[in-house]
Amino acid sequence: MDFSLLVLGATLHWGDPRSTEEVDHYEDFNPGLGIGYHHDNVLITAGAYRNSIGHTSAFASLGLEATSAWHFGVTGSIMAVTGYIPAQPEQPMLVPIIGGFYEYDKTRLHAVFVYDGLSFFLEQRF
Repeated sequence: MDFSLLVLGATLHWGDPRSTEEVDHYEDFNPGLGIGYHHDNVLITAGAYRNSIGHTSAFASLGLEATSAWHFGVTGSIMAVTGYIPAQPEQPMLVPIIGGFYEYDKTRLHAVFVYDGLSFFLEQRF
């Protein structure tokens, strides 16, 4: 059982933002902070960040993780997140999250698949 600090940072997009009425480009820099709690293979996270369409998003997730002997791992979770529904930015939506990470000395670099890209963040476990 341990806790972690999440430092959110960037997304590489491959979708076309013009398919939405709200934005004409995606923001690739997505700063934010979060906390995590690990117990066995269960992971719980919460935090906030600036999303790719320029809104502040709050999130909470519950998921599972598996780590290999070679410092690589995978995660799968369900996340409740706000800031993506234009008419109701405070309305949460449920999103499945699948990703992977590389861990060295309790520091992880995560890459997570999102709707239209790949997001990256750091996690420092304590």
